[in-house]
Amino acid sequence: MSYSDAISFIESSKKYGSKPGLERITRLCSMAGDPQDGVPAVHVAGTNGKGSTSAMIASILSAAGYKTGLYISPYVEDVCECAQINGVSITHREFAFIAADIRKWAEQMAGEGAPPTEFEIETAIAFLWFRRSGCDIAVIETGLGGRLDATNVIKQPLVSVLTSISLDHTSILGGTISEIATEKCGILKPGDITVSYPLQPPDAQAVIAEYARKTENTLVLPDAGRIRFSHAGLDGTGIIYKGLNLHIPFIGRHQAYNAVTAVETALALRERRGFVLSDGNIADGIKNAWIPLRQEAVCRNPIILLDGAHNPDGLAALADTMKSGLAGRRLAVVMGMLADKEYQKSIALIAPLCGRFIASKPANPRALPSKAAADCAKPFCDDVSVEDNHFKALTEAVLYAGRDGAVVVCGSLYLAGQVRRAFFEDLQKFER
Repeated sequence: MSYSDAISFIESSKKYGSKPGLERITRLCSMAGDPQDGVPAVHVAGTNGKGSTSAMIASILSAAGYKTGLYISPYVEDVCECAQINGVSITHREFAFIAADIRKWAEQMAGEGAPPTEFEIETAIAFLWFRRSGCDIAVIETGLGGRLDATNVIKQPLVSVLTSISLDHTSILGGTISEIATEKCGILKPGDITVSYPLQPPDAQAVIAEYARKTENTLVLPDAGRIRFSHAGLDGTGIIYKGLNLHIPFIGRHQAYNAVTAVETALALRERRGFVLSDGNIADGIKNAWIPLRQEAVCRNPIILLDGAHNPDGLAALADTMKSGLAGRRLAVVMGMLADKEYQKSIALIAPLCGRFIASKPANPRALPSKAAADCAKPFCDDVSVEDNHFKALTEAVLYAGRDGAVVVCGSLYLAGQVRRAFFEDLQKFER
């Protein structure tokens, strides 16, 4: 099977949609020899911060010399980004080779009337690659929710991690924080160790504590009061936590709380699971972690900040950065969202902070029409326009901002990713 054939196979599975449940992934993994049982795992669920936290945990383990798999979603440009070992994505050749095996089993399942979904196939490919590659450990990020997410085929993780929980995917996960937290807690297994984000909403924290008690989990809560900020800016954030001097390469003070969640996960692996992780490994791992589109600065003249935040909590963190790090600059925003998100609340957080708001439509079937986004922004910003060509939208924003200004692209990982591609495909038009 060629890589293009593998992609066609993956694309063909989209017609089955997204279907929560563990029956299909359990069957698929069983046919593959249960590769998820062959590599010890850290399992990460939550609403916001999953990708950043997972990347930092994996980077710490890699810094200590462990062959570390990382499974994250969604990808920005290439599906192979979702599966990495020590920061290097699976190659097209490896992906195609494993996909050929998965396709045989998927076709058999389709003949049985229960074909696997796109995400289930991608998850099985990652598990199989990690096992065949001889990974010492893998950090696995859930796709949606937790209890019924395909990654929850993992039987007993070394540590379960719950990042920041807020309202998102309410039509699937529930309409309250408590209901969503219950779904996220579905990754906890009896006798597990669970590390939770330090600033959970009270309703979420109550659910987590009760779920941990019922499942006899050791619950680890980072102490936010012990975080001391040394600096915060467009080069990242510096903190001191439990004697560790840490440089977090991601922009935004909220990343400090993701970082201490990763640190406590590393300490749990060291103190309770026997992993050899020095304080230096932890600091180096945090410093060298990377994931795109998390308040990613791709240009300095003007500043161009790309962020995949797509719900009110995530965009509130971005708004905080805009107020503190971009204050006084001529600021343009390119924003587009999916229609099933809380777009009115989200746009209301961002639009008042910019001089120009350009509504642009993400290339996704669930995208909110750009005119609808523009209408939401008009009460908060005097200069609102629509531009669905992503390169033109970015160019207009840059011209408005000028060399000393700033451009923020946000509202959807799909939009931020598309603008990122447009930017890097025509670098000569921008000074990085």
